[in-house]
Amino acid sequence: MTIIVWDGKTLAADKQTNDGGQKIKCTKIFKWKNHLIGGSGTSVLNEAMFQWFKDGADHEKFPDYINLDDDNDCHMLVITPKGKILNYENNPYPMDYTENKVFAIGCGSPYAYAAMSMGADAKKAVEIAIEHDANCGMGIDTLTFGKRKLWQL
Repeated sequence: MTIIVWDGKTLAADKQTNDGGQKIKCTKIFKWKNHLIGGSGTSVLNEAMFQWFKDGADHEKFPDYINLDDDNDCHMLVITPKGKILNYENNPYPMDYTENKVFAIGCGSPYAYAAMSMGADAKKAVEIAIEHDANCGMGIDTLTFGKRKLWQL
């Protein structure tokens, strides 16, 4: 129910989530100590993972209710100040995707990757994902290391 895109300069995300079929607006990306962070998947698990990261990302203190055996999933995308692309998937050990230069997570990611392959930046890639994926929408947030912009569609 999400699209979050990193294009090497900007982190962009849609604002749509749901609760029992009801569309709800939310913010899925934020800055924390010069890191750009975004989350997709089960909201409550995302919040737990964000808090774990804010508390120091100690592997030993990772919430045990976030695990790979659960039907619920959560992904946390972290862009470091040096441009590393780290993707956490239900565990405290990230995959490093830095060599790819661009990255996307969420159900709208196929559309975003297609858009970026045609030269779109992160914001445009999210716009295109929103246009084509019924589970993405309700506006766009963008973050860079220097500032935050809010875009409403």
